[in-house]
Amino acid sequence: MKIAIIQGDLSKIGGSENLIIWYSAELVKRGYAITIFTGAYEPKNWSTEYTSKLNIVIDKHFGFKRNPFTYQVNGVHALRLTAGYDLVIVHSWLNSSLPIAFRGQRKTQKWVWFCEEPPRFIYYKEIDEELVRYNLNHLYLEPHKGINIILNHAIRKFLIFFKILDKIFVRYTFDKIVVNSKFTGRNIKKIYNLPSKVALLGIGTHYTTENYVDMKNRLNCDVLLFFSGRLDYSKNLTRIINAVSLIDTNINYKLVIAGDGILKAYLDKKVKRLNLTDKVLLTGRIPTDLLVSYMNSADLIIYLPINEPFGLVPIEAMACGKPSIVSSTGGPSETIINNVTGFYANPLDTNDIKSKIEYLLAHKEFLSDKSEICKGEYEQKFTLEKGVDRLLNALKKEIV
Repeated sequence: MKIAIIQGDLSKIGGSENLIIWYSAELVKRGYAITIFTGAYEPKNWSTEYTSKLNIVIDKHFGFKRNPFTYQVNGVHALRLTAGYDLVIVHSWLNSSLPIAFRGQRKTQKWVWFCEEPPRFIYYKEIDEELVRYNLNHLYLEPHKGINIILNHAIRKFLIFFKILDKIFVRYTFDKIVVNSKFTGRNIKKIYNLPSKVALLGIGTHYTTENYVDMKNRLNCDVLLFFSGRLDYSKNLTRIINAVSLIDTNINYKLVIAGDGILKAYLDKKVKRLNLTDKVLLTGRIPTDLLVSYMNSADLIIYLPINEPFGLVPIEAMACGKPSIVSSTGGPSETIINNVTGFYANPLDTNDIKSKIEYLLAHKEFLSDKSEICKGEYEQKFTLEKGVDRLLNALKKEIV
């Protein structure tokens, strides 16, 4: 069986991009003939352990842009290149390409949407009102913000057109939708009124090691809290920093925020304004070996995004034997066991975030007791092999 996997951009490294590479490598190891189609690819982002046997086709037509007039041309080209495949798995959104939706070879070729989330650009209001504020705030921090704001208002006038195209595309293109969480599945049902199969994700052991730099010793702190990810509104870092500013404790702790994004300069100023420079460290983007050291040195991972569809960070933490504070809504709440492998907090309630962190700082022994439990939960549920098993089970009618 020949399988084509489509992802718009593999030039950067992130959760979605990692999954494409990891899952494809595991499927090849199991004997499946996999070809990845992408608009861009940067091989140095991944170990040759994963990439050495991958067949990757780079073609600009797979780098889909938000232009409904070019979707159709790109769709015809993508359809031509994937014609010889038995199964096409789409990770990125194919942007309402009607030629793909009404393709002639539908009877012999199966198409599956492995959905991380419905396109937020169109449906963030349907998913959650908080994301409306996130998206609008985002515009004010982008370059050429005045033009972006004008374009945003103009595009919103045609939003119903985008929604109609997208719903036609999804309904007629895909033989099955596989989602990464029950949360995403509920949004698929709400938006498209279509069923989906849940396949919780799994990851490799790329963060687990005994050979790492002790970052608590380097930072001279007794308790290390750690966040890793994009610095944008959806990650909720403003509330996390506000919560830290309210903590009243004599415990010598630090919160390290690793990553880059549109909020970096704003958060730097906020930390200084709140006199938190001795407690909160923003490192910017860091290399993988340093990220591994932070993850393995930390006592607690902080991950409180607004309606994240899944979130790999709590699983990465579990693999390293670390509990997390995660959002009580969205995908992260489905991967941890509350008060066992992690702790729920309301991501929109600064006082709740503050109370959870303050309590756990005062009970460090409670965190260290969770190490083996977290590792065991990862081994039982969230290894790469378990994640691919769940995907194949969801696709059992499409893969023969």
